[in-house]
Amino acid sequence: MKLYTAKQVAKMLNIPLRSIYQYTYYGLIKSVAKGHLLFTEKEIERIKELRNSKGRGRKPANGVVEIQQETQVLIEP
Repeated sequence: MKLYTAKQVAKMLNIPLRSIYQYTYYGLIKSVAKGHLLFTEKEIERIKELRNSKGRGRKPANGVVEIQQETQVLIEP
């Protein structure tokens, strides 16, 4: 199993290193070593999924969708 540093992953995926830190901080990806940011190819695939997902990994709350659907302005002459 090959391990990659956060810097290597950021360079491979052409994304900011800060994004790797944030994904780790928020628990979206896991490092295999405590105290060091080392990632497997499985975690790299997870990052790709996060980057390619709609809304960059964020889903709107159901309430937001419902409000948008309900608010229609009708203007009658």
